[in-house]
Amino acid sequence: MENQPKMTPELFHRCQDWFETYAAGFAGADGALPPMQQLKLEHTRRVAADARAIAAEAGWDAGAVELAAATGLLHDAGRFSQYAEFRTFEDRRSVNHAERSLAVVEQAGIPAWLAPDEAAILRDAIRLHNRPAIPDDIPAASRPFAELVRDADKLDIFYIFDDALSNDRLSLYPEIVLHVRLEGPPSPAVLEAFFKREPVHYHAIQTVSDFLIVQLLWLHELHFRPALRRVADRNTIARLGRHLPPFPEREAVLALSHRVLAERLDEH
Repeated sequence: MENQPKMTPELFHRCQDWFETYAAGFAGADGALPPMQQLKLEHTRRVAADARAIAAEAGWDAGAVELAAATGLLHDAGRFSQYAEFRTFEDRRSVNHAERSLAVVEQAGIPAWLAPDEAAILRDAIRLHNRPAIPDDIPAASRPFAELVRDADKLDIFYIFDDALSNDRLSLYPEIVLHVRLEGPPSPAVLEAFFKREPVHYHAIQTVSDFLIVQLLWLHELHFRPALRRVADRNTIARLGRHLPPFPEREAVLALSHRVLAERLDEH
């Protein structure tokens, strides 16, 4: 990347200290966060780590790597007050969590710690991370950071779903499936979109299986080879696939997912 911003490790650690203190402020009298907020705390730490690693492996310079890690660290800052206020992470029933995250970061004054170009990149990456797609008119300097934080976010959502389903944690984290049916095969509309390689509207999601199919569709959306490589190295397709119940198209879904991943890796 040309004209890469310069951010220091010291500035990242300042952001990190702020974030950890901010999140801890939502703990109860026992000093513990509610399970959903604890989940978001751990999610954020992993997204920041993956964002840093992907940027480094993509060859970004040191300042850009630090800024990438900061976007991962701050992208969900609004989730804590969203849940505290509305008892839900469902944006349709509360607030747009990306906009809330940006407002929290602005209120903390974090953009003022950065150079103006860095602050603009950080704002764009945070506010766009939950959009169905990145707008075409995003500034060129912001696009790779917006793409990267979305990749890192998806990688951890893969992990969260597999972990919750493997270890029977859905009772702790009901919000991650938005209260859809836990049992049953994928919906016909979701399967049709999958095989057409088309996006799925969230109102079409009726079962946990639908969520898993949507996540397999995300293989088309990952931007960076290091992110795709992590999908392969972490055996993500098989790990998600083991939670799909029997249905006629099951093996075809998994075979196509492996083929898409191979194609995407070849493209890069």
